[in-house]
Amino acid sequence: MNNIKENLIIGESPLILKLREEISKVSINPTSVLILGQTGTGKELVAKEVHRQSGVKGEYTAINCAAIPSQLLESELFGHEKGSFTGADRTRKGRFEQAKNGTLFLDEIGDMPLDLQAKLLRVLEDKTYQRIGGQVNLEVSARLIFATHQDIKKQVDTGKFRADLYYRINVFPIHTPNLSERSEDIPILIDHLLSEITNRLKVKKIGINEDAVNLLKDYPWPGNVRELRNYLERLLILSGDQDITSEIVSELIGNSHSINKVEEAEALWNATTPLEEEKDTNDVEYSDLLATKEFSLKNYLIEIEQKIIGMAMKKTNGSVAGAARALGLQRTTLIEKIKKMEP
Repeated sequence: MNNIKENLIIGESPLILKLREEISKVSINPTSVLILGQTGTGKELVAKEVHRQSGVKGEYTAINCAAIPSQLLESELFGHEKGSFTGADRTRKGRFEQAKNGTLFLDEIGDMPLDLQAKLLRVLEDKTYQRIGGQVNLEVSARLIFATHQDIKKQVDTGKFRADLYYRINVFPIHTPNLSERSEDIPILIDHLLSEITNRLKVKKIGINEDAVNLLKDYPWPGNVRELRNYLERLLILSGDQDITSEIVSELIGNSHSINKVEEAEALWNATTPLEEEKDTNDVEYSDLLATKEFSLKNYLIEIEQKIIGMAMKKTNGSVAGAARALGLQRTTLIEKIKKMEP
């Protein structure tokens, strides 16, 4: 299981080891799986690994429910008979039929239209379906795996996703961790992805120095592994046949860091606005601060930032996601700030 060549899930962090264990346990059962996680965290890799370890004889078939217009999605899923609608000049098998005795991966299920959700629910309950325009019941024999980057519970609460369908597909949920939550895996991922990219581009594999790796580890990666892959491909092209250095990494990600700093500064400035009402009567006047020889603007701003973050965490009962929303920060950015606050 820990051999990278034998597993599609790359990494050795506790979160990845837990993820592999969950995959190993659920793969041998025909249970429906719901994969939850941000864009770029490898949800389809998890689906493929579940299929690979399941040992089923049929093929792995995938469909992105968000990438296909709603009026065509039903035909893509269930197929259609010749003449069933304008342009249907031949009978076509849908993805359910193509995945017979295999695995069907429905990606971005959270974006499926409500009317089609009702039809999917009926199929899952009856284990049969019909092609559009057809009269024959076809049996569902595929292992079903679903995925979404949406907060699907919130989708249910707002009426955008059917509660009965959610409970039907949420048999075995698997969460794919953000890259920022497993930064210790980044060196392993860099080596793996560079090999993958150089093989695809058919160029010589180059090295990357330790300082460059550390810079990449410190970056928050809002786009997760997908963003890391894109950055490495650009770094490979920019470096030519030379090893990737910290200088070229700094140049490439510098703009991203600058944008993040501006966003953070604006968010923290906005967050201080309502604090005037809660201002401590013992607070020192700013003019007095400037008269103090030991005064450091940097340290003072750090102290304010830590105070605001602490208030946000308290207000949201310790929820990092809730505090991040209150502060107008990305969740990964807030996690990094909290880590720096720890003694």
